Amino acid sequence: MGSQSSRWRPTPAQTNVPKSISGEEAGKVLDKIMLLRKVIPEGEVRQVLEELYLVESRPCVLTREVTCWIVLLMGFFTAVSYENLFEVARSLVGAEKTPGRSAICQSRDRLGIAPVRLLFERVCRVAATYQTPGAFYKGWRLMAIDGTVYTVPDSDDNANAFGYPKGGRGLGAFPQVRKLSLVETGTHLEVALTIKGIREKDSGEQSMVPALLKHVKSQMLLLWDRGFFSYKLYQQLMLRGQILGRVSNGCDLAYPEDQAAAARVGWRHPS
Repeated sequence: MGSQSSRWRPTPAQTNVPKSISGEEAGKVLDKIMLLRKVIPEGEVRQVLEELYLVESRPCVLTREVTCWIVLLMGFFTAVSYENLFEVARSLVGAEKTPGRSAICQSRDRLGIAPVRLLFERVCRVAATYQTPGAFYKGWRLMAIDGTVYTVPDSDDNANAFGYPKGGRGLGAFPQVRKLSLVETGTHLEVALTIKGIREKDSGEQSMVPALLKHVKSQMLLLWDRGFFSYKLYQQLMLRGQILGRVSNGCDLAYPEDQAAAARVGWRHPS
């Protein structure tokens, strides 16, 4: 009985999988919903809203709790309509009739970014154990910094907030956003991130690294590519954890007189 219950999962009808999705695709959707339920504990979204004093005093269809689940589901189901996402959210927290697209858009504005940010900080954390392949080296948890650039819709608001990339033939066609993440290598989990518009001040990857430093712990070994290396960042990171990084061929390294230290780390003189 116990083994059967551990493998049980609700049917698409029990979780309000959108009716436009059926067959094998419905099963994939169901798997993602179950994963989301497992990662985010029951009641966690509401607790976050209570701490931010954002719980509605009067009942309504599109509460901030429902809206927050819709926003989370949007990351999983990018091709599913807002109305269908509401159907899925309804199965997670309970709700009534389906609102229109414009009402859902307005509810996203009311929600704001603070609840999503706090929920990320609560839920996204390292998860690897010593049995996880490639997660540790000599007792240190392996972490890495990775960056990527996203293209966003070409609207006036996005253009003003993020800016357009600049090339040899002028500005790009769409605004862009750069994201820099601190990632646990054994699980590929993001435990921290920072985002800036492509044309914002200090939006280069090296300039964005300091925002991630508070998440680097002494038990971690941080891996980074040569593009991140600078004397200033090196000093800051050595106060927090261990570093294993590449440097360019033109980098002038001078080693400490202490042979034990020299065997462990190279020292970069400021230029």
